[in-house]
Amino acid sequence: MTPAQSSNQIILLTHVRHFIGPGAVRRLLQDGHTVVCHDMSFADAAARAAFAAEVPGAEVCAATDPAALTAEVLARFGRIDALVSNDPYPAVRAPVEEADPDEFRRALEAMVVWPYMLIGKVAAAMKARKAGRILIVSSAAPLTGIPNYSMYAIARGGANAMVPTLSKELARWNIPVNAI
Repeated sequence: MTPAQSSNQIILLTHVRHFIGPGAVRRLLQDGHTVVCHDMSFADAAARAAFAAEVPGAEVCAATDPAALTAEVLARFGRIDALVSNDPYPAVRAPVEEADPDEFRRALEAMVVWPYMLIGKVAAAMKARKAGRILIVSSAAPLTGIPNYSMYAIARGGANAMVPTLSKELARWNIPVNAI
């Protein structure tokens, strides 16, 4: 893709206040893209306004549910060219025998279930256009393991497993899925 072809893309960036979000939004705006920003805190109008003032040019969404978020972006911009699924969750230290099952469920929800549901909604819109890109921001933690951080590593492993699976599933619609 040439620089001219890659400019003015509609990019949905999730959890913009966390992980790679702050730097990514500024860089993508600098590169000439329309960056549609999601964060769970943006359910609050004051938080949305503060972020919009802090990052001029960023497009801020109120929706926090994957279906509503996708619908809001499509209603406002007509398409989603790229999704950057930037899904943070703290690495909670707990030996396996002391792991809290509710904490483990929250980790899976944040790093696997929520992004998977969002990818499904966004992929449907991309399939209709036979174009799009999906980038999952994850970790190498599941590749080597981290003693006493199994909940985090297992959840990140689920996110990592989405990449080859969804990449193969969406390839025929010209939708590459990658991780960083």
